[in-house]
Amino acid sequence: AHPLVDKIAFTGSVEVGKSVMRAAAETLKKLSLELGGKSPNIFFADAGFEAAVDGALFGVFVNQGEVCSAGSRVLVQRPIYKKMLDAMVAKAERIKLGPGTDPSTKMGPLVSKTQMERVLRYQEIGKKEAKVAVGGGRHRAIRERDSPGAPTRAARARPQATPEAERRDCPPSTTCRSAGSR
Repeated sequence: AHPLVDKIAFTGSVEVGKSVMRAAAETLKKLSLELGGKSPNIFFADAGFEAAVDGALFGVFVNQGEVCSAGSRVLVQRPIYKKMLDAMVAKAERIKLGPGTDPSTKMGPLVSKTQMERVLRYQEIGKKEAKVAVGGGRHRAIRERDSPGAPTRAARARPQATPEAERRDCPPSTTCRSAGSR
């Protein structure tokens, strides 16, 4: 930790946060950590439906989902769950994938091969632990090294399912019914 740095603020994984904390402790730096968050989006039956669908998709897929505040957990009140999931799936299937240099691309490549492998691993876990509603693979239209994972939304994930429990700054997202009214 550099002696001229008075304070460190870090947002990310618990594992890296522990490392930052150890480094800051040596010089007793002030420290702010935001670790392991899941950035939930919560949608109730009285929400503006189209805005809710668009907001849920934007929340997780903006910047390929590689944002610490990506809305990777979507909680939907029971009365609108199926309708909302179906609408999100239909719109996610129409997201134009492609190279970041193409102005018509809506979801470009992930930041690195390591990140792409992480996304593909979560997609495989999601196939085992939840019902994959859309996506779950690599987009075949672009070179493999630039390939984003296809926009993936898992449905009916249990709260303890790996994609729900682990912090990750990448898609896929999960959609769960809330315990709210039927």
